[in-house]
Amino acid sequence: EVARVAEQVDPRNHLAFGISRNMMAYLATIAGDYASAQQALASVKSAYEKSGLGSWPSTYTLCFEGCIEMIHGNVRAAVQRFETALKNATPSGQSVPSAFLADALYDKGELDRAGSLAEDHIRLNREIAPPDIVILSYRVAARVSFLNGNLDHAESLLTELGDIGDMRGVPRRKAAAWLEKSRLALLCGDADAAARYLALGANPKIWAPHAGAQFYSQEL
Repeated sequence: EVARVAEQVDPRNHLAFGISRNMMAYLATIAGDYASAQQALASVKSAYEKSGLGSWPSTYTLCFEGCIEMIHGNVRAAVQRFETALKNATPSGQSVPSAFLADALYDKGELDRAGSLAEDHIRLNREIAPPDIVILSYRVAARVSFLNGNLDHAESLLTELGDIGDMRGVPRRKAAAWLEKSRLALLCGDADAAARYLALGANPKIWAPHAGAQFYSQEL
């Protein structure tokens, strides 16, 4: 239904058109239809060239392109997209690309910068960002903290992520926190706790409303 409405947006309304095509690209990505996602992103970039829109919608376009690159294992290309999005964003708009970039840098093993990016923007993201951004921010911050030997801080971050899920009524955030706690428990050699958190995070009732969706933050 969202995609159907988005398709009807008048291209002459450049801002609405850009937002609508970003939405279509996001929906196509989580459905695994990357060709359609790329097509929507190409059309929105053309609109940017004609209209001179500000950085806010183009930030999401670059980030979605980076996500597709990451999903296909092209980490270097993804980092370039996220770096460009971060560079061109306004100060208040840097929190979104920072989460994607931190996640990609973690994959590359650049832990210091990944941790700094995640921690620096985590408070703003928890207040305004979509669920995937919040999950990425907290997960990267927790993982880097754990690798730096601060297990208490890592667990505290994941508990906070779960609490945000409860407060905002987004069970997927709580599930992401449980799944990451399962991973940490396993790394610490506590198989019983790992199994318990895994069972909580894999609860079919949480995931049933999202059947068929391949969320970027769940691409573990």
